[in-house]
Amino acid sequence: MKKSLINRKAKDRLRSNETRIALIALLLFAVLMVRLLCYTGPIFANTQDEGIYYTRIVSSVIYHNTYDFTAYRNANFSNLTSGIFNPAEAFQFYVGLMYPEIMLGQIFGYDVNLALYYIIFTSLVEALFIFLIIERIANRRAAAIGCILFAFFPLDVLFATQLEPQVPLAMACTIGIYLFIRGLDGKTARETYVALFLSGLFVGLGFITNPFGSATLVFLVIFLIIVSVKSIIEKGKMGTELRANMLAFVIVVVGFVVAYSFSGFLYQIEAGNFLLYPEVYHSITIYQFETQPLAYMNLTQNISIAMVTGGPGYYIPLLLDQPQYIYDSFLRYWGVLFYAVVLLAMFLAINRNKWLYFFGLMFLVYFVMMSALPTAIVTQNGITYIVLDSKQPYVMEALTLPAIVIAALGLELLLRSRDTGKTALAIIIILAVISADVLDLQSDTQYYNTSIATVKDMVGFASAHRNSTIYAEWLFAGEANIYSDYKYKIDPISCGDEKNITLNGSYMALGGMINFDTSPSIMLAFDDCTAYNFSTYEQVYNVSDPYANYSGGYAPPLEILNLSR
Repeated sequence: MKKSLINRKAKDRLRSNETRIALIALLLFAVLMVRLLCYTGPIFANTQDEGIYYTRIVSSVIYHNTYDFTAYRNANFSNLTSGIFNPAEAFQFYVGLMYPEIMLGQIFGYDVNLALYYIIFTSLVEALFIFLIIERIANRRAAAIGCILFAFFPLDVLFATQLEPQVPLAMACTIGIYLFIRGLDGKTARETYVALFLSGLFVGLGFITNPFGSATLVFLVIFLIIVSVKSIIEKGKMGTELRANMLAFVIVVVGFVVAYSFSGFLYQIEAGNFLLYPEVYHSITIYQFETQPLAYMNLTQNISIAMVTGGPGYYIPLLLDQPQYIYDSFLRYWGVLFYAVVLLAMFLAINRNKWLYFFGLMFLVYFVMMSALPTAIVTQNGITYIVLDSKQPYVMEALTLPAIVIAALGLELLLRSRDTGKTALAIIIILAVISADVLDLQSDTQYYNTSIATVKDMVGFASAHRNSTIYAEWLFAGEANIYSDYKYKIDPISCGDEKNITLNGSYMALGGMINFDTSPSIMLAFDDCTAYNFSTYEQVYNVSDPYANYSGGYAPPLEILNLSR
């Protein structure tokens, strides 16, 4: 009888594990399908930034080398006119994004879609660890709810199909948070120490993927400090729990430093500076302070806050004077705050849970660091400026984890209550959020399609004229080259380059749709400066982008002129 009971329990555990694996596989399949359905092809949403990532990855694969940081050896960090302090140069430091892509290219040969498929893969890994986190702190049903919400989460879906570091960053930090939670619940000292070290390691990998990964380290440190202070207040003395928290802090930081060392030693070897990127980032911030329009807040007569880049902290001071900037650059991306705040309030009203406070604190720390991160202090004309780097809204991807966890915990508690009204409310909320997400994704996917139609036409024309050179505005040419994987002779030019154009056997492309990230005025300016010089040449191709809005003179149809005499 006893043996039979043991066998039955073993079979139940096996059946439960099989059910769990099947559930995870089904959820990951749903996550994958949504991202593939919203995949608009290898035309990037941010032509300039993603084009820089892509071309550097490709050049590294072609020439079988890594990045060259020797230009920074003995660099004068006060000479900000040097090109090495242009913000675009910082992209090469995001080695957590670049080197996996380079490695894939060296192994499989490079294809433009492969770069984006890697980002989609990191989104699937993020989904897996979101499931594991919620399952560990709550239960399997809450984990499934979290995964379903994540599957349709617009920020992750859209960024998972772009060559940017946001999703790989979120993946690394999500793994780090999972390991940190495991470390806190470790049954043995060895299990605890290993999990905490790996936690710091993955957070460090997030940092070298995108510096905003430092927010996760800051959050973990603040959390350990709060827990330690709470322990002292409750017990009235510094006990073993405080020492354990201090040891946890040291182990996490060691793991973080080890991960940073992967890039730090590279900087040391090539530039003689282990902390090269923090110094470069500091100089880039000052460069932006001196060369770009900023938003200022005067604290006193001699002290002022200056906010660079285009994040929420930059736009808040402009709210009264220029409200048109607010929607796309602030509210649209921060709509997730509605879900997070509402569900957080709902959850607080139902139950108190230490993990709610853990992820609520994470949400708060991320939000503050995105809104106002001090990066430099500059004195000019007797005024001291505290320079804050207010991150671009797309770094909002970092808030995905705490928002999803908070939502899943609250909704699962409603379902568990066995109250018909609360159960109905939970179902309504889930369906409403998913419906809103689907509508948002449909709108955004069509928005991205505005970059593709005329690019496809351009590439089709180039494929039919393989032996000819086609000149085009440099951003539009970049999109066409990326889409065709550089198979054809599509040469980017700017205004004033007309003297370098070879007329025989060549064509000039005017107009065409450029994506939303770049002002159409760039394309119009190019058309204006070239149309006069080439107005007498024969037009051989003319097509309009069916997705584009051509009102107001924006996004003119693609015209191709035959320059051959």
